[in-house]
Amino acid sequence: MNQNARPGREVGVEAVGGTGPAGAHRELIARIRSALAGRRQSEVARDAGIQPSTLSNVLNAKAVPTLTTLDLLARALDVTGPDLVELHRLRARADARTRRIGDYLTAARDAAREHPYAGVLPGIAPPLAAVYLNQRVHPWERASGAGSLPADDLLAGGRTCVVLAGPGGGKSSLLRTWLHRGTEPWLEGRGGVQVPVLVPAAALVDAPLADAVAAAVNRDLDGLVERLPPAFFATEPQRGAGWLVLVDGLDEVTDGAARRKVLRRLADTSRGTHTGLYRFIVATRPLPGPELDLLGADVPRYELQPFGRDDLPLVAASWFRCLEVPDPEDTTRRFLRALDRTRLAALAHVPLMTAMLCQLHAAAPEQPLPAGRGQVYRDFIELLHRHQRRAGSPHTLPLAAAEDALDRLPGLIAHLAAERLAGSTTPALDFLCSGLEALRPPRVPEHDWRAFLETAARRSGLLVPRGGDLVFLHQTLLEHLAARHLVRDPKEGARAIRRAFHRRRRHAPGIPLSPYATGTPPGIRPRVWFLFRYWQPPSDLSSTGFLLDAAHEAGLTLRRSPLRRLARRGGLPGWEFIASLAAMGTWLPDDVVATVAESLHAYGLRKAHTRSREEAAEALTRLGDPRGPDQLHALTARSDSSDSARLRAGAALVEHGDPRGPAALLAFSRDADASGHVRIAAAALTSRTGDPRGADVLRALALDPEIADHERVEAAAQSAGVGDPRAADLLHTLSADTTVGVLFRVKAADLLASSGDPRGAERLRVLGHSRNVAVSARSAAGEALVRLAEPEAAEVFHRLATERGELPNDVLHHAQSSRIEAARRLVTLGDPRGPGLLLAFSRAPEVGCFPRVRAAISLAAVDKPAAAEQLHALTRSVDLPDEARLDAAVHLAGLGDRRASPVLHRLALRPGTADHSRMQAARALVALGDPGAAGLLRALPPLFRPSVHSDLLLDVPRLLAELGDSHAAELLTKLAPDQRPGAYDRAEARRILTLLQEPRPGTG
Repeated sequence: MNQNARPGREVGVEAVGGTGPAGAHRELIARIRSALAGRRQSEVARDAGIQPSTLSNVLNAKAVPTLTTLDLLARALDVTGPDLVELHRLRARADARTRRIGDYLTAARDAAREHPYAGVLPGIAPPLAAVYLNQRVHPWERASGAGSLPADDLLAGGRTCVVLAGPGGGKSSLLRTWLHRGTEPWLEGRGGVQVPVLVPAAALVDAPLADAVAAAVNRDLDGLVERLPPAFFATEPQRGAGWLVLVDGLDEVTDGAARRKVLRRLADTSRGTHTGLYRFIVATRPLPGPELDLLGADVPRYELQPFGRDDLPLVAASWFRCLEVPDPEDTTRRFLRALDRTRLAALAHVPLMTAMLCQLHAAAPEQPLPAGRGQVYRDFIELLHRHQRRAGSPHTLPLAAAEDALDRLPGLIAHLAAERLAGSTTPALDFLCSGLEALRPPRVPEHDWRAFLETAARRSGLLVPRGGDLVFLHQTLLEHLAARHLVRDPKEGARAIRRAFHRRRRHAPGIPLSPYATGTPPGIRPRVWFLFRYWQPPSDLSSTGFLLDAAHEAGLTLRRSPLRRLARRGGLPGWEFIASLAAMGTWLPDDVVATVAESLHAYGLRKAHTRSREEAAEALTRLGDPRGPDQLHALTARSDSSDSARLRAGAALVEHGDPRGPAALLAFSRDADASGHVRIAAAALTSRTGDPRGADVLRALALDPEIADHERVEAAAQSAGVGDPRAADLLHTLSADTTVGVLFRVKAADLLASSGDPRGAERLRVLGHSRNVAVSARSAAGEALVRLAEPEAAEVFHRLATERGELPNDVLHHAQSSRIEAARRLVTLGDPRGPGLLLAFSRAPEVGCFPRVRAAISLAAVDKPAAAEQLHALTRSVDLPDEARLDAAVHLAGLGDRRASPVLHRLALRPGTADHSRMQAARALVALGDPGAAGLLRALPPLFRPSVHSDLLLDVPRLLAELGDSHAAELLTKLAPDQRPGAYDRAEARRILTLLQEPRPGTG
C-alpha cells in the first residue's frame, strides 16, 4: 500500500501504473480462486449470503466485486489480515474508473500548468506559478465586520460560495491555481475530499450538469487519453470524495436569462439529492440586481482583494526576474517610482494590470508609463503586434500576401471583438477568413490559408483555441478592442455611447420598477411633485470605460454629454460610477469631475443613512479629492455610527494610504464598548499595516475571558494570520481550557495542528475519543484529523458509530443519526468496517425509521446492489410511515431500480401526502423513465392544496413538457387566477411552451 495515502482511503490514482486495471483484476480473481481451495461455488455463495450468479460474475471477470461483496466473500473464505488488505488494494486497482480518474487528473494538472493566461507576450510567458501571488478575500457584506482571509481558506470551507472581483482582478488565475493545486494531492497518492474540475459558466447553460461538465472537459483538456462520459461526473470521483466544480466567467454569459438559468441549475444541484457530490465555487464580476440570490441566501460571497501595498513590489520583482532584465531589484524600484507619477497607482494593484505594466516597463524602461487603463491596453496590444511581427510569418506563403494579412489582422480581430460584444456566434476563424479572403493568393489552397490565419491569430496573444473555436484570452481584451473598432466610425461610436448611457428612469416612491428594483437611489430629488426622474449609470463599468477612452483618443464628442447628465441627475450611484471611472484612469472632463466632487462632498455632510455617507466618502476619495479621506476619518469617530461602519471607514483609509487609518483602527480595537468581532478585525488590519500593537491587542483579546469563546478563538486565529510567533501558544492554551466551549476548543486545536504544531493533533485525538465531550465536537475533531491525514481519524468515527450509552428518549433519534453519520464517514474514508455498520443500522428494528433509510441510502455509495435490496425492503415495511417509505422509494428509483414505481405511484396519489412529496415522487418517476409518469403528473393538480407554491404548480407542466406531453399547455391555461404565474415566473411559463414546440427525439 502507498504509505502516503490517507488512512483508510483507497487512493486509486496511484495504481495507474504497474500492471494496470486489467492485471489487477486478473490477480484479484486468482487470489479469490486460490482461497476457494476446491469448495463448491454454490456453497461459498450460500455461506457469504450472496447470489451464486454474483460469485460467478466475479470469478469469470464479468464484474469487479463491490466492497461489500468482497468483504462477505472474505468472511466466508476466512481471508483476514494482510491478505484482506491486499484484496482491497487489488479491487481498487481493478476498477476501470481508477484509470479514468488518473487520466483526468494528469490532463487537468497539465492544462492548468501550461494553458496561456492573459496579459503576457506569447512565447516568453513564465509559468503562472512563477509570478502568482496568493491573494486574500473579504466577505462581500462588510457590515459583519469580518476581516480578510487567504483565498485558499475558501477551499477548506466545504461550502458553495461566490468569488467576486472586477475586470482583471485575478479570478481566472485563482481558479486555475486551485485546479493545479487540487490535482497534486491525488496524483501524489495523498487523496483528498474533493477533486477539482474547471468549467466555463457558458458551458452550463444548455445541458444538464454532468453532460455539460463532461463536454467542457473533453473539449478543453488536450491530454485526455479517452473521452470522459457524463456518467463519470455524475458519480463520486473516488469513494467518499466529491467534485469541486470551479465555475469561471459567469459575467461573460451576457444574456441575463441564461445567467439566471445557470444559477438556478447550480442551486438546485446544491440542494437536491446530489448535495454531497458537488460543491461549486463561482467566479464572476459583480452582477446586476440580486441575481446571485438565486444561489441561495446562505451562499457566502467574497471579494477577491487586489494586491496590497507590500505585495506589489514582490509581484513586480518576480515579473522582472522572469523577463530577465539586468537588475530586477533596481528595475522594480524605478517601476514603482514611475507608477507614483501616474494615475495608475491604485489600478496597478489589479493582477492583470500589474502583468501588463511590468512588461511595458521592461520593454521601454526609459519611457513614461501610460496615463490610464485604456492607454495601458492600447500600448500592450501594440507591443503584442510588434512581438508577432518580429517572430516572422508563421507559414510558408508568398511574403507579400503574408505581410498584408498580418497588417490587416489586428483590425479584423478588433472587428471580431465588436461582433462578439453584439452577440455574434460566428466561428472566429470563419470570420477572419471571410475578411481576408481577397488577400489569398490564387495558388494557395483554402486549407493552407486557413491554417496560416489560425496560427497567426493564435500567435497574436489575443485569441486562444477552445472547443474547436478561437476565443479571446480575456474579457477585457475583447472590450478594449471592441471599443476601438466602434469609434473608428464616429456615428457608430456615438450610438454606442448613447446606448450605454441611455438608462432614464422615473419612479414614484413605494412603487417597484422591476423585480430587481431597490427604490429610488440616494441623492435623487423630485423634479415634480411625487415623481423622481433620474439616470441610472451604465450596467458595465469596464466596457464603458474603454469606450470613453477610445472616443477621447479618436476626438469623438457628443453634442449632449451623457457624463454631464449622469453627474447632474444620477444620484449617488451615478457619482460612484464616475468616481470609479476616474480611479481606472479613464479620461473625464474637468467640469464633470468638479460637479461630482461637490455633489459627493455635500451629500456626505447631510443627515443621510450612515452607509450612504460611507459610500459617498469612499467615492470622493477614489476621485482624488482630499475631502474624501477627511470625511472617512470623521466617520471613524462618530458616536452615531455603528461599529461596523467605523471599521469600514478606517479600513478604507488604510486602503487609500491615509496615515490616519492605522491610528483610528488601533484606537477602535482598544475600545471596550465595541463588539468583539469588530475589535478583532480592527486589530488584525492594524497589524497588517506593520504596527506591532495590533498583534498585542489580538493576544489580549484571545486571553480575555469576558468576551465570547468564538471571538477568543478568532482573535488567536487572526494572531496566527498576521504572523505573531505567540499565536501557537495561544491556540494551545484555548484548546486545553475547559472553560471554553468544546467546539471552540476543537477549532483552536484544528488551527494549531494546521500550522504544523504537533500539539494540535494530540489535542484533537484526546477530544475525539473523550466520552465526556459532545458527539458534534468529537465528530468535528475527527474531521480535523481527516484533513491532517491522521490514522486516528477512522478510529474516532468507528468509536462514535459503535458506542452505545444510556440516552433519554428525546435525544435517541439524534444519537442514532449521529452513529449512522459516523458509519457513513467511515465508508467515505475507505474503512472496510463502514459498509457493514450501515447495513446493520438499516436492518435494525430498534433504529428509527428515517435513520434506517439514511443508512441504506449511504450504503449506495459503495454497494448499490445491497443498498437497492435494503431500500426495496424499507419501501415494503409496514412499520415505516409514508414519508420514510417515500424517501426510500425515491432513492431506490435514483439507483435505476423499477421496483420503486408502484410505491411512488401509490404514495403520490394517497390522500394526505404533502404537495412537495407528491412532486418528489413524480420527479423520481420521470427520471426513472416510468411510462405512467405523465399520467400521474396530469392527476396531481386537483390534489394540491389551495395554498400550493407557484414553483410546484409550474413543475407539473414543466415535467410534462420535457416528456413531450401536450397537456402541459392546457394545464398552464387552466390555472386559477390567484395561481397564475406572476412577473417573476412568466419567463418560465414561456420557456415551458417553447419546450413543447421543440422536436422530440425520434419525431424528425
